[in-house]
Amino acid sequence: MQLPTEKKLLVDIEAFCARRDVKPSTFGRRALNDSGFVNRLREGRSPSLTLTRKVYAYMARAEGARQSSEDL
Repeated sequence: MQLPTEKKLLVDIEAFCARRDVKPSTFGRRALNDSGFVNRLREGRSPSLTLTRKVYAYMARAEGARQSSEDL
């Protein structure tokens, strides 16, 4: 399994925020309790593997919940 780069992570987060109409600061707060997370990524900071996994897990849970509600 290839790990996502910081750039791919940022693209994935921004796409998620656009689909869900969520501000990046809200995303960071909900995913990691860190409203500045996305801005630091934009500035070139590299997240740890643990944070990257938490972000992708949050997005997967949120997308799963959205699909479940759409199936009703």
